[in-house]
Amino acid sequence: MRGLQTTMVISLVKKIKNKHGLNAFFIVVFSMMIGGCAHQNFMDAGKEHITNERYELAISEFTQALHERPDDLQTQSQLKSAQTQLNRWAVALEARADEARKQQHLGKALLLYGKVVQVTNSRHAITQYKKIYQQLRQQSVIHAKLTKNSMAVSGAQISMVEGIKFNATTKKPLMLDFSSSSPVFEIQQSSSTAITQYIVGTQLLENPQMAKLRHNMIEQREDREHMRHELGKLTSKYHHQQEQKRRLVSRKHHLETQALKSNLPGDQQQQLRQQLTTISSQLSKVQRQISKSSQRIDRQRHRLSDNHHALDEMVSELSHTPAVVEVPVYADYEYQLRHQTNSLSASLFLSVNRVMRTANVQVSSKDTSHGAHPSIGLAADPMQVQSKNQLQPQFEQQLKVMSKRLLTELVDEHRLAFYFRANKEDSINKQLDLLVFHGLVTKSGAIEKAVVKTKDLLRVQYGQQGEFDVNRLLHLAL
Repeated sequence: MRGLQTTMVISLVKKIKNKHGLNAFFIVVFSMMIGGCAHQNFMDAGKEHITNERYELAISEFTQALHERPDDLQTQSQLKSAQTQLNRWAVALEARADEARKQQHLGKALLLYGKVVQVTNSRHAITQYKKIYQQLRQQSVIHAKLTKNSMAVSGAQISMVEGIKFNATTKKPLMLDFSSSSPVFEIQQSSSTAITQYIVGTQLLENPQMAKLRHNMIEQREDREHMRHELGKLTSKYHHQQEQKRRLVSRKHHLETQALKSNLPGDQQQQLRQQLTTISSQLSKVQRQISKSSQRIDRQRHRLSDNHHALDEMVSELSHTPAVVEVPVYADYEYQLRHQTNSLSASLFLSVNRVMRTANVQVSSKDTSHGAHPSIGLAADPMQVQSKNQLQPQFEQQLKVMSKRLLTELVDEHRLAFYFRANKEDSINKQLDLLVFHGLVTKSGAIEKAVVKTKDLLRVQYGQQGEFDVNRLLHLAL
C-alpha cells in the first residue's frame, strides 16, 4: 500500500483546477501532505525491518525518508541507529570470515569478506577477498591443453571462451583434440512447374454495368410506387383531420354564441363553459395532428423528388452505357523453374580426454532460375550459386563458431557439475564451497536455484541483518 496516499492526493490536486479558486496557499498544503505521506510510509517500512532485524533494508527505507525530510531529527536518528547495528553485524561477520579462511572453507570466506566490503569497505576484507577470489577462480575454471595433432584451433581461441583457461603447465589439464571429417561438396538440383496466366485474345460480353443500372432503376421505380401510395394515405389522413378541425371550429363557434345569451340559467351557462373547454382541448389536439401530418407529407414529397432525380440520372447514364464490352481472355502459361543448392559440410569432433563430442558444420548457397518467356513478359533469371571455393571462407568461419559452441557446452556442463555435487553434500561448508565454485566459472554467476540455496545457507548461519546478493558478492569489482 506504500505510495497509495500520495497517489490519491496527486489525483485530487489534478482534479481541482485554478478556476475553482485553488491558490498558492492550498498548493503548499497539498505539497506538504504528499511529502508527509511518502515520508511516513518509508518510516513505517523501515521500523518494520528494524523489528525483524533486517538492518540493511531498514537503511534503504530510512534513507528515502530522509530524502523527503532532510532536516527531520527522528529520521536521522533512526538511520544512524540502523547503520550502527549493520556495522556491528559486519564487524562480527569479518571475524567469522577470518575463522572460515583459517579452516580452509574458502567459498564461505569469500562471500563473507565480500559482504563486509560492501558494508564497511574494510581494507583487510578487501585484501582477503582479492586473494581468495584469484585462488578459487583459478580452481573453478577448466584448464585445457591442445594435443599436437589438433586442427587449427589456437589456444587464444580457446581462452576467448569464458570458463576455460589454456595453460600447458597445469597438472593434468583436460586434453582437447579438435578434428573434422573431410568437407563434402554437394550439388542438389530439382525442378518445378510454375503456372501463370496471359492474355490470348478478347471477347464481347453484355455490359455488366448496364444490367446493374437496369436493376437499380427497377428498384427505384418500386420505391417510387411505394412512396406515392404512402403519400396518398398521408394526404387522405390530412384532409380527414382538416374536416375534423372544421367541425370542431363550427361547434365551438355555436357554443360561444349560446354562451353570450344573458337570459340562460346558471346551470346551462356552466354546462356550456365545460363543453367549450372540451371542444378547445380537442381542437388543440387535432391542430397538433395536422401539423405533424403536414411535416410527414413534406418529407414524403422530398423523397419522391429525390427518387425522380435519381431515376433521371440513371436514364441518362443508361443512354451513354454501351450494351456490350470487350474483355480479355486469359489462358494458363506453364514454365519450368530450376532449383539448385550447393553445400559444403563436414562433421566436427572434439575429444575431451578421449571422450568424443560431435557437431555438424554446413554452409550452403541456394538459387532458383528460369529462361526468358516473352509471351508473359518474363526476363531470364540465370542461376547464381556459390562454388566450393567461394563457400570455403564461410565454412572455415562456421568451423570456428561450432568449435566455440562445443567448448561453451563443455563449460556449462562443468558449471552444473559443481551445483549437482553441492546438492549431494551434507556439510554446509562443503555445499557453500561447491556453490561458490559453480558461480565463479563464468562472470554470469550462479543459476537462480544455486543463488536461492546459497542465500538460505548463509541466513541460517549469519542471520538476515544484511542482504546477501550472491552473484554480486561472487564477482565484486575491486
